[in-house]
Amino acid sequence: MFEFVKNILTELHSLNNSLQEHTSAISDATQTAKSNENKSPEVRAILNFPDSIQADKKAADERTKRYQNRNLLVGWITLGTIIAYAITTIFIYCANNRAANAARDAANVARDTLIASNRSWVGQSGPVTLEFSDTKGDQYPARINLMLENFGHSPAVSVFASANLVPNEELTQAAELTCKETMGMRFAKSKHRLTGQTIFPSQKWGLGIDDGPIKSRDIVLYVVGCITYRDDITDGIWWTRFCQETPKNAYFYKSGQPLVTCNVYNETGEYEKGQNPN
Repeated sequence: MFEFVKNILTELHSLNNSLQEHTSAISDATQTAKSNENKSPEVRAILNFPDSIQADKKAADERTKRYQNRNLLVGWITLGTIIAYAITTIFIYCANNRAANAARDAANVARDTLIASNRSWVGQSGPVTLEFSDTKGDQYPARINLMLENFGHSPAVSVFASANLVPNEELTQAAELTCKETMGMRFAKSKHRLTGQTIFPSQKWGLGIDDGPIKSRDIVLYVVGCITYRDDITDGIWWTRFCQETPKNAYFYKSGQPLVTCNVYNETGEYEKGQNPN
């Protein structure tokens, strides 16, 4: 009986020890589980955090690049528009300028044509003739006879004319001085101012001019003259220069014989203030 009780107590003690060991193991496991629950996954967070930053930076760079590309495209489009506008403006300006110049030229041509067809035109009518007077020693006095005519359609007013008989070596100088001489008649400051002659359309005016004396008739002689006049169409002064010569050596010339036209100094134009025709 005693042995039976002792065995039972021994078994109970062993069971108690087993229960305490199991209880301790369970407590340790529970404590470990709780400890593991409260502990954050530091390693996982550290490993994933840099990838997130890199992805965000890459996205930001892509957005910045797209923005810059868009701004660059807008800038090029704006620059192209400005260049196209400038080219178009220059083209329009040049076209308008050409049109204005063409219109001005056409107006000037029309004006000049109107003036030329309606103004007076005074020039030499028929050939010039010479009359030599009696010889005075070795000199030959001469008279130049010429006929002027208004070939235009309006009256020529304030007509002045002059002419000189010269040898070949004095022709160029005489051609220049003759028109200056005629202009000097027009603007001469004298007590009795010269008013010149008036010649109506198709009207003629003959005049004789004493010149010379010349030193020799054994050469070809030239008559160079200049006519200046005004008309009632324009405010300008017009001039006509003419030149004729003896057909051959003046020694064989007979008074009243027609002279022939020179191949120089037969021209006409408009006198400008401060400029003489030459």
